[in-house]
Amino acid sequence: MESQFDAMKKPNRRVRKRKSQSSQKDSDFEVNTIDKLSTSIRDEGLRMAFFSRQPTKDNNRHAREKAREVLNSSIKMYRPAAIVSTEIINLSDNRAFVVEDEFCMLNSWYRNDSERCIRLLVSGSKNDAATTYFVPPRSTFHIGSVSDVRNFASINGETFDLVVMDPPWENLSVKRQQSYVTCGSPLESVDLECLAADGLVAVWITNRKGIESELGAYFRRWKLTQLATFFWLKVTLEGDPVCSFNSSHKLPYERLVFASRTEYSARYPAISAADGKVIVR
Repeated sequence: MESQFDAMKKPNRRVRKRKSQSSQKDSDFEVNTIDKLSTSIRDEGLRMAFFSRQPTKDNNRHAREKAREVLNSSIKMYRPAAIVSTEIINLSDNRAFVVEDEFCMLNSWYRNDSERCIRLLVSGSKNDAATTYFVPPRSTFHIGSVSDVRNFASINGETFDLVVMDPPWENLSVKRQQSYVTCGSPLESVDLECLAADGLVAVWITNRKGIESELGAYFRRWKLTQLATFFWLKVTLEGDPVCSFNSSHKLPYERLVFASRTEYSARYPAISAADGKVIVR
């Protein structure tokens, strides 16, 4: 996003036009609709003081630098070499974890069985300052591969009412910046047998061409019916889209696709009725 903003500031920059093809009509209509809507959203947001004019247009650089600083200093807790465990360990409030002493901890499953939020105090080593993590009431977490979920659910008789996925889709912008590892078929190892019969699935997808067909194939494999697509429009503090709608490789919004098992799709009328909803943040 930063590279996109910097490119937009360059004078006389060349903007490559999106190719107009018959197969892209739906995509072009979607882009144009959200583009027009973004202007109304900005104007209404300014009127309501949800957005405000900023003296310095730096794409919120200070906040992004601080977020990068926190990310770089965060504890790397996932260790693929650790033995996978299906054991559930109940947590108590203010429990301390030292990662270097808890090698097998990371691939276990941790549960807060209480009715209140509890705190975990996690440090990389005994000499490091602890970072506080909050675990919601009646929740379980696991740091490991998504492929671990199937065995855990089967052995412990667990099912999930809601499954939210944000797969590392292949992305040209990410490839250039090497900000994280992407996968050609990131959902290949996902098995949704652990989804409750009437459960809901939400999947974040990018704007890459053909990704809807790819996701649709997985929905058919999992015997799911698509309910709706929501759009997350990313804006600045002034309410402007974070990048141009004319970008050749990036758009200022992402899509969140909802699905459920076909026989339970009528259970979610509010979601189906909100198909096309635009969320601004």
